[in-house]
Amino acid sequence: MCRVPRTTVQPPRPKKAGLLSGWLLTRYLITGLYVGAATVGAFVWWYVDKGVTVAQLMHWGACKTWPGFAHSDAMAAAATSAELASEACEVFTSRRAGPQALSLTVLVTIELLKALSAVSLTQSMFSISPLQNPYLLLGVAIPFLMHLAVLYVPALSGLFGLHPLSGREWKVVLALAAPILMVEEVLKGVGRAHSSRASARARAQQQQQQQQRHHQQQPQYE
Repeated sequence: MCRVPRTTVQPPRPKKAGLLSGWLLTRYLITGLYVGAATVGAFVWWYVDKGVTVAQLMHWGACKTWPGFAHSDAMAAAATSAELASEACEVFTSRRAGPQALSLTVLVTIELLKALSAVSLTQSMFSISPLQNPYLLLGVAIPFLMHLAVLYVPALSGLFGLHPLSGREWKVVLALAAPILMVEEVLKGVGRAHSSRASARARAQQQQQQQQRHHQQQPQYE
């Protein structure tokens, strides 16, 4: 049996109410910060995994002045091309398809997971499942398949400057993308708690006003 979301039985917003409340803007800020950190983190992880330090990555423009600079990606290229091995600094420019693909995949996966969580702005995914909305599932599946095509179809990956991900890199994608669901659940829970407290205060004030009006309407005997 399909569960009816609470938003369908709530009264409409006042006409003068803004589209974005302060709490909603705060939610977007928090999730946006996580999305940015995860995307940049994936990019940095790829380089660190190849033996490039964070300091080197921050100053990659001076790469050609580093004596004996090498990394595992260049070492792998040395087995087939001495010329590529001598150009280790190209990992920051023309041979950065790997980190670009990884960070883009993290970004795409996070946004698609956020879309699944957005089946309800306030209710948990465990109470209102995205599986109840086949159009939402289709809207998530099609972009993800398109992204896989861009990664694994050689003509498309070359056109977009990307590279197929390994199984190990997909584990990194899941490790960085999946926590967005937890972030969304926590923020929804905080929002529900705040809304409940605000509703309780509003009811208390309304009852107090009714009692005051009732007291004023009572006849006064001298």
